[in-house]
Amino acid sequence: MAPRPRLNRDYLFSQILDKIKYCEWEPGMRIDESAVAEEFGVSKTPVREALFMLAKDHFVDIYPQSGTFVAKIDIKRVKDVIYLRNSVEKSVMLELLAKDIEIPERIDNSQLLMEYAAREKNWVDYANIDYNFHRDLYKLAGHEDLWDMIQNYMPHYTRTRFFCETVHDEADSTIEDHREYLAALRAHSASRIRKIIDIHCDVNLSRAYKQQAFPNYYNFFSNFEYL
Repeated sequence: MAPRPRLNRDYLFSQILDKIKYCEWEPGMRIDESAVAEEFGVSKTPVREALFMLAKDHFVDIYPQSGTFVAKIDIKRVKDVIYLRNSVEKSVMLELLAKDIEIPERIDNSQLLMEYAAREKNWVDYANIDYNFHRDLYKLAGHEDLWDMIQNYMPHYTRTRFFCETVHDEADSTIEDHREYLAALRAHSASRIRKIIDIHCDVNLSRAYKQQAFPNYYNFFSNFEYL
């Protein structure tokens, strides 16, 4: 058997973040460093280093003498992320509209991939195809790096989609939103672009939260005054 490759803290950061953002690990869950080290076949040192990195990005909370926990979903932080994306995306899409660039067929085809992922209930693939659709449009506009910067903060929003299961409920509307993005761009309609971005990047978080469905929501969310 080939020797297992050495796993560094950056790899562990990515793997643990996936567990958090896709809600395999629920908000408030205690993280057992020894169990994580055993799962990945490493010592506790790179695990601890990865958790410190995640704490800096507000995905875990580290309490000396008490332990390390998956951070609650911070509503203020999620709302800020969506507000940022809404503002930036309008500017980028209007710039793309002004450039009058032909939209590649593969971007249209991404909607078929999303439909397939939704039918198969493969919500991780579905969410990634969703985000890649937007990344491709940013790239067409010449702002791929800008999307990548936004993506550094998007896991906070992704957590709400998976924890509240809105990633399931929104499938049809998200795909229709994407089709309207493309139709508006091809119609060179600035007003349609602004409107669909307001719907898609909902700064009121109407898609993101079903507070009434979680009687113990204070165990999972923080900063509800910003909702």
